[in-house]
Amino acid sequence: MNSRDQRAVLTDRSYWDDTWQSVETPKLIDLSDRSLRNHGTIALHDYFDSVLDSLSPRVESLIELGCAQSKWLPYFSNVHKLTVCGIDYSELGCARARELLDRAKCEGEIIHADMFHPPDALRARFDIVLSMGLVEHFGDTASAISACADLAKKGGIIITLIPNLSGLIGFCQRWLDRSVYDKHVPLDREAVAAAHRACGLSILRSDYLLSANFAVLNHPHLRPKIINRLVRGLSIVATGCVWTVECMGINIPPTQFLSPYIACVAMKTDA
Repeated sequence: MNSRDQRAVLTDRSYWDDTWQSVETPKLIDLSDRSLRNHGTIALHDYFDSVLDSLSPRVESLIELGCAQSKWLPYFSNVHKLTVCGIDYSELGCARARELLDRAKCEGEIIHADMFHPPDALRARFDIVLSMGLVEHFGDTASAISACADLAKKGGIIITLIPNLSGLIGFCQRWLDRSVYDKHVPLDREAVAAAHRACGLSILRSDYLLSANFAVLNHPHLRPKIINRLVRGLSIVATGCVWTVECMGINIPPTQFLSPYIACVAMKTDA
């Protein structure tokens, strides 16, 4: 039994290769686009901006674990002027991450490797270790977070972002496509923070992010196709309605019930 089996991983390499094969490479992030459809991306930018602004001294390097076809590595390179690196065990995911860096004319290193067995040169090297939609795929959440923290310097920051399956999004995902839901461990904000503390990390902040985003629902196996498309359309319309209210100046605070994401920011305080 390998280390991934022991950590009760809920996905495997073929699952992710099939996933990336079935979707298009995402567009690069455009912060000048203030249209309704880009509202969620702008909200995440604002969050990352606030996190980085709060750090002292200024950080210089970032690695993203689970970086397959990441549009965020070019973002951190171009917007925050960080030296970026990514690691993923899907060869196709790595190829697409490199493609996005090249498209954005960014320098960056993409490494095809298992995060539990990274090259020794990556250990304790980075100011920021980022994961987005990664640690919730392991039955032992703390072991995945520990693998992330292993790549951070002493005093480095671990930023973990996962889908919020403890509220309405989780209920809808379970009802629409249980097979996708079962690839995740449903965690709330307190459980995510507790998993970081179990790794000896100091919590700087733990948040529900964004008012709503029903478009994060993933239901590839929902049939017939016309129902699948109808559900997708309704998800986008419902999300647009909430975001329109926000854009009118009416604040809708993030909550466990509606927010699509949970984010935790923690510091590695020991070597």
